[in-house]
Amino acid sequence: LLLSDINYEPAQFEKLESVIRYFLFNHCTIILSTPQRLMAKDFITQLLPYCNEQATVTADLEGHQTDISVFVLKE
Repeated sequence: LLLSDINYEPAQFEKLESVIRYFLFNHCTIILSTPQRLMAKDFITQLLPYCNEQATVTADLEGHQTDISVFVLKE
């Protein structure tokens, strides 16, 4: 399951985490990519026990650089 830039609305983090856990518990591998947002730090921390691989890449958009975290999640 590929998820990209999905954690930008804190009010939805609890539901989103439930959906992710559903797929993890059903033996799906999830690749999650997201810009590094301070408001999403707790959300990402909740998922780290399932993280098997992690990388950070820098994206350049019109001269503005943004760090993107990529996580591979498995149960």
